[in-house]
Amino acid sequence: MKAGAGGDPYTSYASVPHFITSEARSLFLENYEYSTFDFREDDRVQVGVFSSLIRGQILGGNTPAQLIEHYTEYSGRMRLLPE
Repeated sequence: MKAGAGGDPYTSYASVPHFITSEARSLFLENYEYSTFDFREDDRVQVGVFSSLIRGQILGGNTPAQLIEHYTEYSGRMRLLPE
């Protein structure tokens, strides 16, 4: 691995297998394995995971902000900044 390729304490290049639709729906995977999302079809999303097991969650909400709030309940939230 090249120096800095994984980020540093302040940045990361790690992807998050998560998407939000314009209809206020969201899907995220809990897997660590390589995954792909195929959005080519208008009426479906094809998810591929290089594993024999797929784990994830489907979220619903009224706004994108609400979906992000639901997601961060699972993934964690940044601590408040100091005054």
